[in-house]
Amino acid sequence: MNRLTAEIKAFEKYLEPTKYETDCRERIVREAQQHVTRQLPTAQAYAFGSCETKLLLPNSDVDIAVVASNTEGKSAKFFIRKIQRHLGSVFQIEHLVLNAKVPLIKCIDRRSRLGVDITFQANTSSSTRTVKWLKEHPELKPLFLVIKHSLLGIRLELDPNYMALDSSRGGVASFVLICLIVHYLKYNERAKSFVDPATRLGQLLCGFLQFYAVFDFEKTGLTFSDDSGFFDTATDTTFAYRQDTMKHRIIIKSPDEPGKELCAKKSIVLLIVANRRECRASLYDSQGIQSCSFVDARQAKKSP
Repeated sequence: MNRLTAEIKAFEKYLEPTKYETDCRERIVREAQQHVTRQLPTAQAYAFGSCETKLLLPNSDVDIAVVASNTEGKSAKFFIRKIQRHLGSVFQIEHLVLNAKVPLIKCIDRRSRLGVDITFQANTSSSTRTVKWLKEHPELKPLFLVIKHSLLGIRLELDPNYMALDSSRGGVASFVLICLIVHYLKYNERAKSFVDPATRLGQLLCGFLQFYAVFDFEKTGLTFSDDSGFFDTATDTTFAYRQDTMKHRIIIKSPDEPGKELCAKKSIVLLIVANRRECRASLYDSQGIQSCSFVDARQAKKSP
């Protein structure tokens, strides 16, 4: 466990954004803000997601939330289309996702080739919650980066577009993985027993994988609102009447919105567990990260 812990720490350090990468993301945010201001003078645009939490891989998308105090009764789709106007002069537009719960514009920054997702009136509370958890649980960041990097290498033959941690491509939001890690750190008694700094991260990674490998999500859900951390999905009044629709799903009660839940396909846990042998092997393997100028520069050990 000593070597695994050392490798996890080294991997986290390796992924620390360079000054160029930080400057590039800040430029993308500024250009998006300037464009939004031209199209919607009363709206505000700001970065959220990994740009706010700093849970960044070299090719992490830049998430931009656009917020307007007065929509005059118009739909989010209307504003997404309005933001799209002339956006091609700033970014390369890939496509619009209009039928999602939160419509968005998927773009690519021409200079860095980083993805840029622009949403309207999106709920960004998960980013705020993650920042708070990162302060409470310093182990969250290295564990998340290792597991996320490992999952990025998964491809499905029947669905080449699939990405495990992308809800717009058949996977789930990264916040689901964050919740799984934090819940393990906070409520698992064995996790609390790993106190030796020289082995703690390695023990936590292995313990996390072992715990969810046998966890019964069919009968038990996760919650952050009480001391137990768990609830019976068959007797809980919020979920009991939906047992048929809840099969093969992870049920996590929202830590910030009472009465709401995060429902994710159980397959994400199966992928994490099935891929556990690859976690360590992938620590210094960038094959799972899609190409962008940042990745190419890191591989070549030079500035883009």
